[in-house]
Amino acid sequence: MRAICFYYPSHVIGGAEFLFYRLAKECIKKGIQVYYIDYIDGYIAKKIYTDRQELLQVIDVNSIINFSVPTTIITPPSSLKDVCAISEANSNVFLLIWSIHPHNFLCNISGYHFIKRLNDKYIKKALTLFNNSLNKYK
Repeated sequence: MRAICFYYPSHVIGGAEFLFYRLAKECIKKGIQVYYIDYIDGYIAKKIYTDRQELLQVIDVNSIINFSVPTTIITPPSSLKDVCAISEANSNVFLLIWSIHPHNFLCNISGYHFIKRLNDKYIKKALTLFNNSLNKYK
């Protein structure tokens, strides 16, 4: 059985937090094992507790994270560095980067201020190189 883990530690209330929370609840309804990595006092961690979502397991972002089953971690590009560290420590982890706009990826690449001045042809090339670099985490 494969599990899904949403990685979006946050102390604030926002659209992304609610999106991942709603997706997590829907996955549970379909019988999928779901984790949510948040701060122990994060907004979604508190919401899971107050909504009594017992099947949605919260993992403290500051803890050592080990998954016993193959797990797909879903995260925005802003958390890529942290999630790659989790992936390196767990051989059975797969990454799904959730991004609405390709420029969200670019802001996490070294030299972004230079890249953002380039035209779309060069941005596409930068994204291709970035995607290729992620293949080492498979």
